[in-house]
Amino acid sequence: RTAIAEYKVNLSTNISPTNDQDLDGKSITLGLDIKSNSLYEIESFFSLMDRYDFLSKDLMNGSFNLHSQISGELNNLNIEQFNFLYSDSLQIIARGRIQELMEPDSQEMEFQFDRLMVPKSLLEIAWDKLITDSSFSVPDYLLVDGVYNSSKAEHNFSGNIESNAGEIKVQQASANLGSIPDYNLTASANLLHLHTIQDIDLDNIAFRMNARFKGEDIYTADAFIDISLDSLTYGNYEYGNLDISGELNRGQFDAKIKSSDTNFLFSLSTAGEFFENNLKASVDTDVEHIDLEFLNIYDEATGIDGKVAFNILLLDQNSFAINSVIHELNLSLSDTLYQLPPAQLSFETTD
Repeated sequence: RTAIAEYKVNLSTNISPTNDQDLDGKSITLGLDIKSNSLYEIESFFSLMDRYDFLSKDLMNGSFNLHSQISGELNNLNIEQFNFLYSDSLQIIARGRIQELMEPDSQEMEFQFDRLMVPKSLLEIAWDKLITDSSFSVPDYLLVDGVYNSSKAEHNFSGNIESNAGEIKVQQASANLGSIPDYNLTASANLLHLHTIQDIDLDNIAFRMNARFKGEDIYTADAFIDISLDSLTYGNYEYGNLDISGELNRGQFDAKIKSSDTNFLFSLSTAGEFFENNLKASVDTDVEHIDLEFLNIYDEATGIDGKVAFNILLLDQNSFAINSVIHELNLSLSDTLYQLPPAQLSFETTD
């Protein structure tokens, strides 16, 4: 017992002062309970503030309870229980294993998070440290459950992330931080009330996503992304059936967007190349039907259809050329049809 904390420790081990040079086959069983009025109790033997710069003195003064049960050999430790509660708000309930504890280069960890609850107060602190855009507000809470495992260079997570703003299901999120970084993500999301997070006219959105990025920077990377947008509510209209796909191969790219929404039927394809100071792209759009009245963009019956192509050359911020070819463009009002004949338009900078 200390001035601010109470400890309960149950320890059994076959490690002794006479055999601690060779830890192979040595085992430990540890039960630990801590009740403390301050995180400074941990700081005395494990530096928190040096490792985590978002911790303030106010946070360090929060009370916490810790209950843990660990057993096994040092090269294969089982964390049977890890229950942590901070200021009656942050809660971690987990279990897992650590292999090769004494060998950092070959160490492996796996944790099953049954409950990781982060309150809004702590999310706001982390948000202020990591995100500079103050136009976003954080959700009321974040609730995570899933499996995380890691080795020296690989990190993997699968599970669920939930808040009052919706839910994200992560089938796979992995990062290989070897000589060439490699990131993969397969997930689906159903996000709600997005206008409460940022002041925009966007409400609910549901989508599925599969993506990969391998490389040291965007100019030399190999990457792809596939997004299926099942629904999106914008301007009091629910869009549906929008597919987005794209590939990137060392500066060469192509991408496609296709909407099968009955009031927003269109497709777009683009291909080209880009490097640090150079962008070349061709874009083809095919608008089968866009109903501005049903989309709540215009008050009267208004429809658009047509085909337009673009060629874009961007050398730097002050030098560009855009050529567009309008193959067909029709604007229909309630009692009038306007047809724009084929045309070619060019825009470019001059010295």
